[in-house]
Amino acid sequence: MKKMALLIVIAGLCLSGCTSLTEQIQTSMDSWMGAHESTLISQIGPPDRRVSDGKGGEVLVYERYVDLGQTTGKVYTDRFGDIRYTSPQQRGMNFVRMFYIDGKGYIYFWKTEGR
Repeated sequence: MKKMALLIVIAGLCLSGCTSLTEQIQTSMDSWMGAHESTLISQIGPPDRRVSDGKGGEVLVYERYVDLGQTTGKVYTDRFGDIRYTSPQQRGMNFVRMFYIDGKGYIYFWKTEGR
């Protein structure tokens, strides 16, 4: 019974943690609004790439691959009675942060992809 209660508490913390993480990311990104690109670069490093924003400015793109581990392979019997195996699969995702910089070098918009 104590184990079940502990699992429920842990699951609740994980679910509430997801919301907190999203809020933390938004707060962190919002804090850069109006900052100069030189401040951004001095604080978090050079971007992985720069692209035009189509308005005379640039978009600084920061990418990070998050390794989520590997799923296990599985052995199963198909409908004909043959034994089959699914191989392990690598899981991961890219987390991308984009900072839109105006012609004077100030951040006017941000966007993220991934989590």
